[in-house]
Amino acid sequence: MVIGAPYDDGTDLDQGSAYVFDRTSSTWSPSAKLTASDPAPGARFGFSVGVDGARTVIGADRAGPGGDQSGAAYVLDLAAGTWVETTKVIASDSAPGDQFGYAVDLSGRIVIGAHLDDDRGNNAGAAYVFGP
Repeated sequence: MVIGAPYDDGTDLDQGSAYVFDRTSSTWSPSAKLTASDPAPGARFGFSVGVDGARTVIGADRAGPGGDQSGAAYVLDLAAGTWVETTKVIASDSAPGDQFGYAVDLSGRIVIGAHLDDDRGNNAGAAYVFGP
């Protein structure tokens, strides 16, 4: 189980994090704290979370150059018992204020929402699909 903590301060205000919990019998125990490889103030890493087996995708809807809220998502894979960030995903048409990473889903394919994307009208939103 992965639980987002987008307002976790870490070294920067609201940089965010996510916590991994493992289940043994009927007990859930914390096993890892995940953070972005490039933490930034106000990024809100952990605002959205998707998990599929040994892979998680974590949204940081307010990440972006200079805190422009264009957003990003991070893909992490579990390898040899350690969560490793394998990819940082940014929309191909990233723009300030889109909040890419506001919603994420992972079920084979990765789907990332940018609920304030303006390409089809003011704050019309968009979804981006990655993978086979």
